Amino acid sequence: HEYPEVMPTGFCFMMERNLIDQIGTFDEGYVSYGEETDFWMRTITRITNGEISNWKAVLADDTYLFHERGSSFSVMPDEEHMGYRKAGASRFHSIWPTFKQWNETFDMTKTLQKLRSPIAHTLIKKENPPYSVCFVVYSTEQGCGGMKVIADIVNHLNEIGVEAKVAHIKRNPALKSIPLSSLRSGSIIFEGVDDFLHNFKERVFESGVVVAATGELMPAVAALTAQDPRLTSLHFSQSDDVSISPTKEQSKRIADANKLAEYTITNSKWTAEKMAKSVKVSGHISVGYDDLLFYPRNRADGDERPTVLISLGNTVYPFKGNDRGIDMCKALRKLCKENKKEIRILACGVDAVPSASFIVGLGLLTQTRFATLLGSEVDIYCDPTKNHSYGLPSLEAMASGVVPVCWNNKGINEYATNELDAIVLPNKTDASVLAERLYNLLFNEPKRYEGLRQEGLKTAAHFKRMKGVRQFVNLMEQTMNLRTEPKTIAIVTPHLRKYGGPTTILSTANMLKKSGHDVALYTIYTDISPDIQKQCEIPLRVDWKDIPACDVLIVNSDNPHTKFFSELAHIKKKVLLKLSHNKRFQSLEAMH
Repeated sequence: HEYPEVMPTGFCFMMERNLIDQIGTFDEGYVSYGEETDFWMRTITRITNGEISNWKAVLADDTYLFHERGSSFSVMPDEEHMGYRKAGASRFHSIWPTFKQWNETFDMTKTLQKLRSPIAHTLIKKENPPYSVCFVVYSTEQGCGGMKVIADIVNHLNEIGVEAKVAHIKRNPALKSIPLSSLRSGSIIFEGVDDFLHNFKERVFESGVVVAATGELMPAVAALTAQDPRLTSLHFSQSDDVSISPTKEQSKRIADANKLAEYTITNSKWTAEKMAKSVKVSGHISVGYDDLLFYPRNRADGDERPTVLISLGNTVYPFKGNDRGIDMCKALRKLCKENKKEIRILACGVDAVPSASFIVGLGLLTQTRFATLLGSEVDIYCDPTKNHSYGLPSLEAMASGVVPVCWNNKGINEYATNELDAIVLPNKTDASVLAERLYNLLFNEPKRYEGLRQEGLKTAAHFKRMKGVRQFVNLMEQTMNLRTEPKTIAIVTPHLRKYGGPTTILSTANMLKKSGHDVALYTIYTDISPDIQKQCEIPLRVDWKDIPACDVLIVNSDNPHTKFFSELAHIKKKVLLKLSHNKRFQSLEAMH
């Protein structure tokens, strides 16, 4: 939040203790009135070790203090009260004749107007973020693990000062968009691809990184970015879209679309290796699980029956493995009936399984409900998927103290090791074989089960979500050169008396500071315009003869002391800044 600068007159102060150590306390020569403004003038004009302090007083316009009643002057007659006011003002103006100049730089009406108006977008928008990034998605469904990963990345980027957004292109404009609760900033909704292409720059940003969350979205993202050098496309692939597409035609379209991305990052090693055969892959990350959600709860408080949870997804996609998952459940129930064992089989993703009514359908679960269920109700988790880019649900199960028993969907190999922390059988294994392995683990191998469970907890500890989020951000920044290495920069201006060349130098210094560099501004002469000094957002110093070692020194080309600066051996690089073509400066420039 940027607080408005004010001239303090008699309200509650909060300041750093070291300021009082430097400036001292209030001047007791004031009986009353004027002492707070005197303290402020001493602060903003003080020079310490060659540096003009340039402190500012700001109004905490989001903070409320209640002044119950006045007691100091309320008992005085008006004449006596006004006498104190006049005495304080007289003393103040005699000490600070330059106050009039400073006072003219404040417009209190303009400052307080912010408090009287609705909060505008420009007030809450980040000022000079290091870069901007927007993730483009087709869905913000609560049960989508990939969307939760994107939400965590966007939240983290915003926390570290980046301007990060989510753009939701609606497949069907008639459907209502449901916001994702874990995303701390609202999605920007577009009614379709045409709306996205025509209005993105106005509603999101004109310059930055546009991330396609799926290969299916790459044509839209590429159409937006291809003709504009200010926009860069990135494909964040969280699934093997080419292999899992329901038709060959769609698979080919996505394969062609993947080639449109300028940069590609995947969420697993195996998908990176596969995609690298046809596109340039910048790298891969391990997205990890959300350890704030997934952890062992009190299993003893749950149902006492051994419980298996299986994911059954959309039957339109054969790779989800619904059929073999249901066959496994039937084989498991048969083994239990033959051996007179009780078992509870739950299924997430479906409301019911007509061909296996004994399976309790739980519907589409939110991440919170899924985490609670794993941590307190489940003993074994089964993912029947044939192809999973990362296999996140099995990792979430391990983190919750649940043993995964699955087919080899490729993604599970990113973190799990068969027979160490999970049971992973070949993808072509018959459902009855997996059911038998699961049955033995539950009823005949208690020590083996506990060993797998404990090793799973250890494994999961190495794959936490924030580690994966930071991996993504670091990889993206390094690959795309989104952050510049900060430099130590000294800039010299001849004076700050008036607008023109000096204020251009000042603006340059402020912009370099906002870009992340360590900048100090040195002025040769100290008669500084208060209005110009207020614009200085960096250390302002007068000890220009003692500039310390730095990476870059910038001096105006017509500066009479340029020879002195050019001979400073402890400066790595020196730059002459030419601001004028005035002939009267050419002789000075020729000397340097």
